[in-house]
Amino acid sequence: MRYELPVTHGMLAFEVDDKYQSGQFFSVNNDPLLGQRSYSIANVRVSLTSRSESLTLTAFGRNVGNRSYLVGAYDLSTYGFDEYVPGDPRTYGVSVLYRVR
Repeated sequence: MRYELPVTHGMLAFEVDDKYQSGQFFSVNNDPLLGQRSYSIANVRVSLTSRSESLTLTAFGRNVGNRSYLVGAYDLSTYGFDEYVPGDPRTYGVSVLYRVR
């Protein structure tokens, strides 16, 4: 979802998005130890774009609910363990985009 609001120096935009991933297995035999239940990740973003559209300042947050989830899992039981690959944790940041015309 995106909402734009004209301001004195350009355009202010507010964005929210959500990614839903259904449950999944990371093995061919659907081993429940190598699976991930369904989850949802929410992201937010606020940006200010100059009137000339040459400069955009953005503040963002990814996985704002700090949801723990897996993006992969490997059966290494032959060696006595399984390997789990976690997804990205909550992340915040800022970015600056300058367009040369």
